[in-house]
Amino acid sequence: MTELDDPDIDLALRYCHPDAATPGATHLFGEVVTPAVGRGLAEQAALAGQGVVLARLPLVTESLERGELVEPFGPAGRMASPYGYWLIRMQNGQPERPEVALFIDWLIVQAVEGQSAPSPVGVVNQTAVSAA
Repeated sequence: MTELDDPDIDLALRYCHPDAATPGATHLFGEVVTPAVGRGLAEQAALAGQGVVLARLPLVTESLERGELVEPFGPAGRMASPYGYWLIRMQNGQPERPEVALFIDWLIVQAVEGQSAPSPVGVVNQTAVSAA
């Protein structure tokens, strides 16, 4: 990981638990994960002790829709991850450059729009989050 005290770095994006986020960091968004396994392979994987993958939902949504992957527990098995993506503004003693401020504003808008866009996320098991 890059040292965050480098004077040439204006901002950083970090994926971490809220407890590990840098003080003053802006939470951009979290994620939903789901157990998934290849279609038709659930039984074979279980018998062979191969298990399933815990996939980030946005990365497997299309495969789920095409039937290439299945969620062995259905949408009820989806869980909100306690981890998330954080924007860290560097405090290097210099005023924030205008182009960096514009980029940060754009990034925050994209994060908000991405979270409010219609998606096939469906049911999220909140119990799994509090247990994590």
